[in-house]
Order: sequence, then C-alpha cells, then structure tokens
Amino acid sequence: MLGILRSLFMVAAAAAVIGGGTYSYFSASDTAGGTLSAGTLSVDLLNQNTPDPLSFHVTGMVPGGTTLVNFDVQNGGTANIPVNLRGLATGTWDISIPSPDPNLIKVTQVERWNGSAWEVLVNSPSGITGVFYYSPTGTDAALYTIAAGDKAQFRLTVKLDEAAGDKYQGKTFDAILAVQTKQATAPTWPASVDTGF
Repeated sequence: MLGILRSLFMVAAAAAVIGGGTYSYFSASDTAGGTLSAGTLSVDLLNQNTPDPLSFHVTGMVPGGTTLVNFDVQNGGTANIPVNLRGLATGTWDISIPSPDPNLIKVTQVERWNGSAWEVLVNSPSGITGVFYYSPTGTDAALYTIAAGDKAQFRLTVKLDEAAGDKYQGKTFDAILAVQTKQATAPTWPASVDTGF
C-alpha cells in the first residue's frame, strides 16, 4: 500500500510540475520618445515707446548742463522667463582731445517709469559710478522683474561737468549704455566678458 501511495504521490508531483509549466500570462511593453528644447533669453534696448533699436544723439551740451536719455528695455526671449536687470553707462571722448577726462560726462540719476510717474532708482550729483540695478534703491537688493514680452522704461540724467574747459568745445563723447539680464530665479549674476560686467 505504501508503494502504491508513493507511486500516486510521484505521479501527482510530476503532473504538478509539468502542468505548472504549461500556463502562460499575457504581457506587453511600449516606449515613447520626444524632445526637450531650451528657451532663449534676450534683451533689447529700444527708443522709448517704439520698436526701434536705441540710438541717441545729444548736441549743444554746456558745462554744468544736463540732458535726458530715455529708453526701454524689452524682455524679448522665447521662454516665459521673468528677468532682473542691471545697467552701466560708460564712454570715451574724441581721440583728438589731449588727455581727455572721461569723468566729465556723468550719469547723475537713473529713473524708471512706474506707470504713472518717474521714480528715482539712484541719484548722485557727483555721478553714478559702476553698475546700477533695476530695484527701488538702484542696488542689488529687492530687484524688480520684467516679465517675458514686457518692457521697462528708463530715463538717465546725463551731465557735462562744470570743469569741462575750452578743449571740449565741439568735441564728441561716444557713450555706451550696456544692460544685462538674468533669470529672476538665478541666485547670482552671470560672469561676462562685456565691459563692466
């Protein structure tokens, strides 16, 4: 009897092993591909209230006199990226002037249009040196943003110093206005090979 039970047990075990291998389950898999494209960030200096690139020509300045240079800064990138802004005004005198003093032309005030009035960002009667920032104090703190596709309007007060003597009569100062933007979420300003940045 034990032999019969042993034989039946072996047959059942063999059937289980053989039968267990005959079952099959469905399965499927799929893959998909796509692309990720980075947006672009660009900034444009424009004549105020126009789509034209910024150009300005001031004539007839006199020692102690001031003039205004108005311009817009457009956030023209393809990505929806708000930006912060900083700027720098520099330049050089006509090379025909012996030992010209570049500090005789100076920016004394930077203002922004807040939608209803001109608001002073930074003011220095002796001249603003270095970089100014698009912020309530003109410094790198509490920066304003310019949304993608939007623009900010600025006004610079430029002065010819009282110390400009006769050798500057009829001479030309080649002014350079540079601006740089960064993503508003970036913690620091990028390094740049541009003058002043």
